[in-house]
Amino acid sequence: MTAFARPGLTALSVILATCVTLALATFATRFTTAAQTDMVAQMERYSQQLSDLNRFGDSLTVPDVELRAQASIQRPGFPQRFAQTMAQLDASAAAVTRNYPEGDALRGQFTRGYADLRGKYDNALRSIGDDVAPARRNDYFVIHSDAIAQSAQSLNTVVSQLLSDDLRRMLFVGRSLSASASTIATIWMLAGAAILGIVGFYALMVYRNARAVGKLAASLPGIEAAAEPAQREVREGRRASDLAKVQPARPVVNDGAVLVSAIDRAIPQALAQELKTGVLHLSIMDIADLRARCSDVEIEALQNAVGASVSAALRFSDMVAKLGEGEFGILVEEIRQRGDFPIIEQRIRRAITFAKMRLPQFGENDIQLRIGTAMYPIDGYTGEDLLLSARTAASMQQAEPKQIAQAQVQPKLAEPKQGGAARPASENEPLDV
Repeated sequence: MTAFARPGLTALSVILATCVTLALATFATRFTTAAQTDMVAQMERYSQQLSDLNRFGDSLTVPDVELRAQASIQRPGFPQRFAQTMAQLDASAAAVTRNYPEGDALRGQFTRGYADLRGKYDNALRSIGDDVAPARRNDYFVIHSDAIAQSAQSLNTVVSQLLSDDLRRMLFVGRSLSASASTIATIWMLAGAAILGIVGFYALMVYRNARAVGKLAASLPGIEAAAEPAQREVREGRRASDLAKVQPARPVVNDGAVLVSAIDRAIPQALAQELKTGVLHLSIMDIADLRARCSDVEIEALQNAVGASVSAALRFSDMVAKLGEGEFGILVEEIRQRGDFPIIEQRIRRAITFAKMRLPQFGENDIQLRIGTAMYPIDGYTGEDLLLSARTAASMQQAEPKQIAQAQVQPKLAEPKQGGAARPASENEPLDV
C-alpha cells in the first residue's frame, strides 16, 4: 500500500461498495417480502377452509334432529322445510369441496361420504309419509337412523382429518412467515455491518493520508527555505516582464445595451471560476456647471477623455460604456469580493487625476466623480439589475469636497523620458483584484 492513497478513487470505491451492499440487501428484502405475501395468502386460504369445515360440522346435525322430530310428531309441510335444510347442507359441503384440488384423496373420501349420507337422508325422508302411523314411522326411522349415524360418523372422521391437515399447514406457514421476518432483520444487520466495515476502511485510509501529510508539512519549512532564492528570482522576473508590457486600452462603448449583454455573458463565466461579477456607475457630478462654461465640442471631448482614461486604468477584459451625458457604466468581469471595489475605485480616480495633468481636454476644469457599485448576486441577477443598483448607489452619495477627492491618491511620477512629459509610475500596470 502506497504512502498516499488516491482520495478520489478511495471515496468512489466506498460509494460503489455501499451502493452494491444496499442493492443486494434491497433485492433480498424484496424477494423475502414476495415470499411473505404468498405465505399470507396461504394463511388466509387455510383460515377459510377451517371456517367452511366448522360450518359444515354445525350443519351436519340439523337434518338428523328434524327427522327425529317428524318421526315422533307428524307436522304438515315437513318435506319443504327439510328440502331447505338439505339445500343449506349441500351448499356447505360444496364450499368444503371447492377448497381442495381435484384428485386429493381426502376430497374424494369427503365427496363419497357425503353422497352416501345424502342418499340415506333421502331414503329416510321417503320412509316418513303422511299416511304412516306414528309407531310405524318411528320403526322406519330407527332403521334409517342407524345408517345415517354410521355415515355421519365416517364423514366426521374425514372432516377431522381435513381440519388436522389445515391446522398443520397453517402452523408450518406461520413458522415460515416468522422465519422470513427474521431473515429480513438479519439481511439488514449484515448490510449495516458491511457498510460500517467499508466506512471504517475509508477512515483508516484517511488516517494514513493525514499522517503522511503531517510528515510532509513538518518538512516544508526546510524545503521553502531552500527554494526561496529561486522563487524570489521568478517573482522578480515576472514583475519585470509585467512592467515591460504595455496593456492596450479597450475602446469605450457608446451603447448601454452592449454593456448589459456583456454583463449577462460575464456572470456565468465568473461563476464557472468561483468568482463574482462587478458593475460600477460613474457620473460627473458637476456636468451641469461644465455645460454652462464650455461648448458642446469641449464637453464631448472631456467626456471622451474621461472614458478613455477609465478604460486605460482597467483590464482589457473589462468594459466601459457611455450611458448618457456625464454617465458611464463599467463592467469588471472577475472579482473575488465586495472589498475589491475600493481598489478599483481608487485606480479610476488616480487615472482621472493623472489625465488632468496630461490631457488638454480637461483644461482648467477640476471635475468631481461619483461612483456607485453593485455585485452579482447580492445586488442583482441580470445586467440591467446590476446597472440599476450601481446607478442607485451612486445617486445616494453626497458630493465630496474637492480636497478629499484630490487627497485620495498622491500620484508618484516617474522620471520623464527624453522629450516626453512626466507620467505616473503605475499607469500601465495590469489591474489585479
